Amino acid sequence: MDNPLPDKKESARYKFDSFCKKALRCTGINLLKEITYLSEHEVNFSDLPPNAYPTSTKDDYFSQNQSFDTSIGSVVVKDFEIAEVISKLPDVKREIILLYYITEKTDEEIGEKLNMPRRTVQYQRTAAEKILRKIMEENWNEDK
Repeated sequence: MDNPLPDKKESARYKFDSFCKKALRCTGINLLKEITYLSEHEVNFSDLPPNAYPTSTKDDYFSQNQSFDTSIGSVVVKDFEIAEVISKLPDVKREIILLYYITEKTDEEIGEKLNMPRRTVQYQRTAAEKILRKIMEENWNEDK
């Protein structure tokens, strides 16, 4: 006598087969939608008119940068106006300012590099800051 109910393995196989077919169909539909969207919204670079994009660019990596030599090596200041003001400082004060603000060294680390006590480095740094402030205020007043 034939068993009208399929066994559990065969039922599971039919369910899995149905699931796979649905997954493939939905994936195909989603892929078709994505391709349609991209074809409507994207343009190939070769299809653009020649004036739609620049033909050349200019890199100015070092045009406004100024380099200063310090006890730990060369330090680059990217802002030309600040570099110009820093260059007006005496050598020791310039080096302390560069090491403190550009390389972010502490007064103690700067003192070790320059063979100075930490307190002297701090005094020289605050004196240099006053000089820089005075020079920058003078430059600002001239620009008005």
